[in-house]
Amino acid sequence: MALSELDKKQFSEDGYIIIEGLLSGDDLDQVRRRADQILKREAAHISDSQVVSRFSGSQAAVLHKVRDLVRTDKVFRELAGKPCVVDVVEELLGQEALIFRDVLVVKPARDGAPLHYHQDSAYCDVDPPSLISAWIPLNDVTEGGGCLRVIKGSHTALVEHVLFLSEQRRLPQPVTRLLRSMASLAGTGDNPNGAGGSPAMDYLKRLVLEKGTRFAPALTRLNDFRVDEREIENLRASERSLPVKAGSVIFFHSLLMHASNSNTSENDRCAAIISYMSKDSRFIGRGEANFMRARMN
Repeated sequence: MALSELDKKQFSEDGYIIIEGLLSGDDLDQVRRRADQILKREAAHISDSQVVSRFSGSQAAVLHKVRDLVRTDKVFRELAGKPCVVDVVEELLGQEALIFRDVLVVKPARDGAPLHYHQDSAYCDVDPPSLISAWIPLNDVTEGGGCLRVIKGSHTALVEHVLFLSEQRRLPQPVTRLLRSMASLAGTGDNPNGAGGSPAMDYLKRLVLEKGTRFAPALTRLNDFRVDEREIENLRASERSLPVKAGSVIFFHSLLMHASNSNTSENDRCAAIISYMSKDSRFIGRGEANFMRARMN
């Protein structure tokens, strides 16, 4: 599909656009069925290392992520390569797109964790920091169901991110920078197989930051690499919530500050997030990287 000049102008100024009804009901039904199989551990081709869960003071998980599905699952590969999606991405990038990373994020009903404001480029070892993510809800997402929130126009510069030891106490910034550098050893952007990750370091990262949260909930804070919200108080007037219908896709710049609400609804919130980089972008992480072309041959 071709974007209108208004769409391009909005993306340039705001850092995101929403294309309603981009995906058909049949497309979504197929993805929903496969996501359900994966989450129920009924898909034998998905390894345990791809599924990570986060806990917060109880045995019930507050967040699930399934990583690297585009590489390992035909249904998600087809979703990432849908011409209607890739057309939009390549028009915004201005050149051929590669798939940088993908993740299926599930916020459980009634207790799905919120995510604080962050910029995806803070997690991504790619230069220039100008990737585009397609945020694809598999069901309708309301404000109470964990929808995205964004700061319009915040995609012009990378802001230094922080970690908190408690609600008010920040980890010293040199320590935060060291931890961020170490995270690159495990692979960048939820994609250890495609972006230079060491399997051993990825296992250690998951052991501490994912499985460890079941027994030491305080470790959850080390997952929360984010913008200090005190730094964006003067930007609140530009804050927008983005409830969307299934079939719509939110395309946003990797420097756009975004967050998501808790899921207090009666339904799980399930969204596929696929991030694309231009073919001329440079991987600056550790090790070798192997990114797939977005368009399927």
